[in-house]
Amino acid sequence: MRRVLGDAVTDRDLRIMTRRCCQNLAMNILEAFRIPELKSELDSPRFDFQGVEALNQASARGKGVAIVSLHIGNFELFIANM
Repeated sequence: MRRVLGDAVTDRDLRIMTRRCCQNLAMNILEAFRIPELKSELDSPRFDFQGVEALNQASARGKGVAIVSLHIGNFELFIANM
């Protein structure tokens, strides 16, 4: 991080940012283990997946797909729905 941020950040702030970055990475890894558990939550009316049919059609034709998305919502649930 020092290479990216240079001397504009104090050592203390750099340690804090690095710790937060590592904590966030750890949380993402732990949430990935919950994907099988999350599949049961997909039947809830709270979630609305749109465009899944187009993905399935492209896959059935042997075509690759590129998914572009804003980071809105729970990414793990999106993966569980795939």
